[in-house]
Amino acid sequence: MRYIIAILLITSTAHADDWEWGFVVVPMAPFHHVFLHESSHAIAGLSMGHKIEAFKPYPHMYDDRLFLGRVETDSPTPLTDGEKIAFYGAPYLMDVGMFALSDVIVSHMERRSIAGVVIHILGMVAPYIDFVKGYVHSLDWSEMRNTQGATAINILGAAAIAVGTWRIIEYWRNF
Repeated sequence: MRYIIAILLITSTAHADDWEWGFVVVPMAPFHHVFLHESSHAIAGLSMGHKIEAFKPYPHMYDDRLFLGRVETDSPTPLTDGEKIAFYGAPYLMDVGMFALSDVIVSHMERRSIAGVVIHILGMVAPYIDFVKGYVHSLDWSEMRNTQGATAINILGAAAIAVGTWRIIEYWRNF
């Protein structure tokens, strides 16, 4: 629910003339993005030779907690630091790629087009929120905090958030 409210608040001021499209696109954003997020975990797992045992890109309960999505792999041995970074970092690499591609596409579109609003919400705002959420979560996640290279990843993450914030603000100012 917080995800939908955050997207609505961010996009409502940016697209004042096309406000109503927010009500069409915003409900799709979490499901669209959870599918992409979980798919990137699955692709990372497959690329490391693991079998995907469960792929659930939808809200469900697990261990008495609500998950928006989840991927389970067969990991007979503990993951190495590199495998942890690849598996857990795959969605955030996808977020950065999707954000950058959408930024390029939107910058070459007619500013008030419906397609531009949709691409901005699904391709820039949703990945940005997912990236920030993952970044903040990783700062307090002992499993990743103790991996080799965590400091460099945190610095790069902070830089990506700063650039993302700047690009979203620029989009609003030029809309």
